[in-house]
Amino acid sequence: YNVIPAGASIGGTIRSLTPAGLHRIRARVKEIVYTTAAAHRCNASISWSPDAYPPTSNDPHLFSWVQTVAADASITNSIDIIQPTMGGEDFAFFAQKIPSVFLALGSGDSQWPAPSDLDLPPGTTFDTTVTVHSPFFVLNELVLQRGVALHAHLALQYIHDNLNTTPLSRRNHNPAKEEF
Repeated sequence: YNVIPAGASIGGTIRSLTPAGLHRIRARVKEIVYTTAAAHRCNASISWSPDAYPPTSNDPHLFSWVQTVAADASITNSIDIIQPTMGGEDFAFFAQKIPSVFLALGSGDSQWPAPSDLDLPPGTTFDTTVTVHSPFFVLNELVLQRGVALHAHLALQYIHDNLNTTPLSRRNHNPAKEEF
């Protein structure tokens, strides 16, 4: 019997921090797959998932504004900027359509005391620095209040900052003199 299979299939994901990077990776994968197959007198085909996740990118102008406003709302008067990651995020689809900023609400406390209403031994703590993709993830629900307050603060500040912004063509407009 021959130990060489009649066919093979390889699957996986590709990720990049930019749309241009995704295009380069796809082109390079295509080049490598087809030339490797040809070098071994084989056939190859590639199929891409139609719903591949785009990179999650912040709008630069909005990100700059959010940095200032979010810092004002923070209990430390500052924010931490995390390094880009290769995680796939549904939010990326929204960010492709409208200016957006992806915020990660920090809930990390490696020694968060267990709530007293849980039937646990006294002094039990949880590590809330573990990410949501871990079986050890524990949500500190008290942080949700801070998240709601942050989003409300951002919305109110945006309304305040933009309420008096009138387009140049309408600045000297007097509705009382308007003819219909």
